[in-house]
Amino acid sequence: MSTALPILIIASFEKNRGSGHLLRSASLVRRLNEGGREARLVLSGDRSLDEARELAGSDIDFFFADFIPAKSELEKTSWAFIVCDRFETPPDEFIRLSKLAPLIGIDEGGQCRNDFPFLLDLLPLLPQRGTPNLLRPGLLDLPKNRIFFWGGEAFTFPPKNEGGIKILISFGAEDSAHLTSAAVQICSRLHNARITVIQGALNHAEYQTPRGGHAHINVVKSIPDIKETLAGYDLVITHFGLTAFESLYAGVPVILMAPTAYHKKLSLSAGFFFVKSTNIILDEQTLDAIASRSKAVAHTYHFDEEPQTTFVEYIASLNPSRSLNCPFCGCKSSTVARFPDKTYRRCTRCGTIYMLRIQDAQIEYSSEYFFESYKKQYGKTYLEDFSNLTAMARLRLKYICATLPSPPPKKNGADYTVLDIGCAYGAFLVAAREEGFIPSGIDPAAEAAEYVSNTFNIPAYTGYFPQFFFGGGIEAIEAKEFDVITMWYVIEHFENPLPAIQKVHALLKTGGVFAFSTPSAAGVSGVFSKRSFLQNSPADHWTLWNPRQAKKIMRRAGFSVSKIVISGHHPERFPFMGALASKKNSVLYKLLMRISIICKLGDTFELYAVKTKDGDIA
Repeated sequence: MSTALPILIIASFEKNRGSGHLLRSASLVRRLNEGGREARLVLSGDRSLDEARELAGSDIDFFFADFIPAKSELEKTSWAFIVCDRFETPPDEFIRLSKLAPLIGIDEGGQCRNDFPFLLDLLPLLPQRGTPNLLRPGLLDLPKNRIFFWGGEAFTFPPKNEGGIKILISFGAEDSAHLTSAAVQICSRLHNARITVIQGALNHAEYQTPRGGHAHINVVKSIPDIKETLAGYDLVITHFGLTAFESLYAGVPVILMAPTAYHKKLSLSAGFFFVKSTNIILDEQTLDAIASRSKAVAHTYHFDEEPQTTFVEYIASLNPSRSLNCPFCGCKSSTVARFPDKTYRRCTRCGTIYMLRIQDAQIEYSSEYFFESYKKQYGKTYLEDFSNLTAMARLRLKYICATLPSPPPKKNGADYTVLDIGCAYGAFLVAAREEGFIPSGIDPAAEAAEYVSNTFNIPAYTGYFPQFFFGGGIEAIEAKEFDVITMWYVIEHFENPLPAIQKVHALLKTGGVFAFSTPSAAGVSGVFSKRSFLQNSPADHWTLWNPRQAKKIMRRAGFSVSKIVISGHHPERFPFMGALASKKNSVLYKLLMRISIICKLGDTFELYAVKTKDGDIA
């Protein structure tokens, strides 16, 4: 039995909103529970439980959410995350729900859309609504029966069936805009057409062939497992929603009509064949146009490919980041960019850009990280690059020595201690000892720590910072306080960097130096190619820093910043002219390098700070 926290699904069930949210969410909850992942369904709206049970079945345990009392039923349970399939989530409820667990919006169209940490659009919304993390109609609970695979041979329409064209008309359980009557009127002119009308459980109108019509009409309240019957039709008339995409996947051409102006915009934006008048004549030319448009839409949303996973499998695999607020300030933030596996947000107070992940990155800091992964990025392994890394370390040590009250002696009697957090295979530690420091290191990769200890006889310990010290690791290290603590391209790897910075402050002597390097969000890549910069940022870089924001954070943490070095200048990354600056000895390359240095557009930076007092970051 799974020990994971349960998943909460909140579905809209309101008048004039149809039943799609309820049915989709009920199916999701049912299948999650069948697969061993506990999930509960909560309804939000003004319909009755009896109506919900009639549509979704009595086997689902659901209730209506009560958002009014201070402590509702929702707040009595710890949730893994909350899926909102509500059309629009009110701001007050969004704030309240976001305090309970990470939120995932499904086809969210309200004013809180861009505030959701993660957005999954199963149906395409209007472009101005904001880009989702993932647009994937292929995750819908699609039919298994397909009459036609859109990626195959040319499609001829209508099929030459002796019994005439078969048409399905379905506008959901309610049809508040009375579109069924209009669709019946359009189709009734066809000779030998056989029309099936799904009236809907909440629709009480009567339908029959209009005077002068030729079609045969069969009216039913519902069709069991309707998805698997779609392949038996030649044409489906519906509104923008699940049935439209299910029909398309089944290989059936689709005509859309709109109950609202919003549905019309959605239909046209997605590219469907749309009609707004009953005057349309379904002649052979029009039917061919419907088929052509349907094939184009199917290709746009990859319905000419087989889906790789199901909606249930996808939801069950999620483990989203838990906090929406800035990891330093705890303040509100706004969405900067979304990608299928992550969302970036920017703090409205300190400007920190940080990442929220929707699934585990599953990165292990083993020897592979310093060999195969390192080589992919730099063209050589860490050990092959060792001499270059030690040379870089010596330059950094010059800045550190200039910041200390007095430089350490290079011979016996050295008394300055340095702790390198994330020491890897020891390049910085070796250089530090050469400069007269008493070095020690810590790294999560056991192979790296063992290599440093055995090869260089420098104390190095296996563990994660700061947990290593909280767990008593300090007893293994002779120094109880350090003169220098360093993190070279490490600080961005902390999902919550605040405890790490606080622990560094506690381990340093007053007047001690904290030095670190990190990628810069204010570099040429972050400024001119922000989306690409964020998209290519490694999966374990939780925070993205810039020099100005880093200086503020260090000051609040009890440090005085003595020096910031902008590094990682790349003229070839400049927009437009950069592509022409590939040769380092060219005039253009030198000009852009000069501009990058003057404007501080390096893609990395180093910060050197002195511990001065207790910090006020808590």
